[in-house]
Amino acid sequence: MNKEKGMVNGVAIEIIRPEEVIYKQPILMVHGGSHGSWCWENYQSYFSSKGFTAISLNWFHHYDSRKLEESEFLKRSILDVATEIDVVVNSLDQKPILFGHSMGGLASLHYSTIKPIAALVLLAPAIPSKIGGPPIPVPIDLDRPCDPGPFEQAYRWFFLGSSLEDAQKYYALLDPESPQAVYEAINSTTEVDFTNVHCPSLLIGAGKDIVVPHQKVQILAEAIHGTYLYLDDSSHNLLLEPQWQKTTDLIYAWLRNNA
Repeated sequence: MNKEKGMVNGVAIEIIRPEEVIYKQPILMVHGGSHGSWCWENYQSYFSSKGFTAISLNWFHHYDSRKLEESEFLKRSILDVATEIDVVVNSLDQKPILFGHSMGGLASLHYSTIKPIAALVLLAPAIPSKIGGPPIPVPIDLDRPCDPGPFEQAYRWFFLGSSLEDAQKYYALLDPESPQAVYEAINSTTEVDFTNVHCPSLLIGAGKDIVVPHQKVQILAEAIHGTYLYLDDSSHNLLLEPQWQKTTDLIYAWLRNNA
């Protein structure tokens, strides 16, 4: 399996194609805040081995995607990431299965309310305002890009469970984020219309997640009539933690029965 890199109207993507296509719907993976397509490497390889075409994208102003003017970047909402999702979806021959993690989960949820997709898988998604959540006490300066913070903080938030060596490698890849998007995520201020979710959905909460309370993920799953999966030993780092394949096995089992 070889990873291909490409660009679709300013959105940088990475694709892993299976040796034999078994499932016609591709999987499109949407990263969270400060991350990029690199965080889906394990999942792309896994699902490609099962017969899916696995695609990961990069938000504008992340990794190799189109850079924005700073004034636009500073005001960019999580919901604006639906633009990048739509750019890639419109390049596909089939409606995709949409995977979203953290802020990318909230963006993917929003996208599913405005455009048809085959299925929705949300991993520790940021929580919209109708559900709400306890604010994370982090000061945000809305007039400057929000950097990932010191390594110790990023480790607790994003890489808990990974070895220090791996965490340092991932930390070096993090991008500054839109302060507006970070503000929305840590204060649960983003509005999403749940009544327009019409596809099968799987939502995953993690018992050791200090960023997104798993109880709120369960409430969100119930609100959109989705399947809820609770992983007691997992953290917010569902994509990169050592037991990531336990999670992909469970997602694959759900996809076989629901997508």
